Amino acid sequence: MPRIPLTKDEAWLKGTRSKANPVVESPHTGGRPKMPKNLSAVAQEKWKELIKILGKRGTLTKADGTLIELACETYARWRLYIDDVYKRGPYVDETPNASCKLASQMENTLARYLIQLGITPASREKAKQTAPPPPPKNRYRPGSIGWAIQHPEETESEEKENVHEIASESYDEPDE
Repeated sequence: MPRIPLTKDEAWLKGTRSKANPVVESPHTGGRPKMPKNLSAVAQEKWKELIKILGKRGTLTKADGTLIELACETYARWRLYIDDVYKRGPYVDETPNASCKLASQMENTLARYLIQLGITPASREKAKQTAPPPPPKNRYRPGSIGWAIQHPEETESEEKENVHEIASESYDEPDE
């Protein structure tokens, strides 16, 4: 049974250095690729599923779009061939159904794509998280309607301050 590695602080207290691989930040920034318009219905569903999985895991970048598209279309073709095998069987008129061979080829290709995307159990641990995307630039000038929509908490506090100022100015203390 392997022993539990020491934390950085525990290693420092013992006077040793950690031999574990340091965690390296990814140079790639996260992002979400746009779904291509030419995907089939089955591929569109698979696209949404893969984007959701990779997005939650934090390994999705905009550059992954082409590979995800290939994986989704391969999945759609694989489903088509498998459905044909279920419908007509592995043999058609005593000859092997061509869909069996094509489905097998699609399975192998799809498995390679899923490995590259880090979705299989073995490749999941190797996938590095991307750096968080940079914050959006402030496209609106302070005080404009767009700025107020982007910063509702700041506009509410300013409104409250203005109301208190107006109320304190209009309220006169009674003379005694």
